Amino acid sequence: MPKQYNKLDINSLKGELLINIREKYVKEISKLLLERNVIPIEYLNEQIRLNNLRHVPISVTQLNPYPIIDDDARMKFIINMISKACTKGTSRLITELCNK
Repeated sequence: MPKQYNKLDINSLKGELLINIREKYVKEISKLLLERNVIPIEYLNEQIRLNNLRHVPISVTQLNPYPIIDDDARMKFIINMISKACTKGTSRLITELCNK
């Protein structure tokens, strides 16, 4: 049974602050994971390559199936991965706190 997201219908300062704190937390955790090699670089490279194959047109991937992967690409991938999970976990909590 999929969970339903609750959206804020009012612009509250409390909600914006909580969302900004969540985004900073995700960036800091991603930076630590990349610096300390918690997630193997080979795994990240393969996931980025597969993600690139999935989202780029076939004609472009036939020219270069192995994109250049640097630390910025790895960081963006980790941030995207953690951000999805963190957003799912905190959306209801932030909504409940802001509607009080």
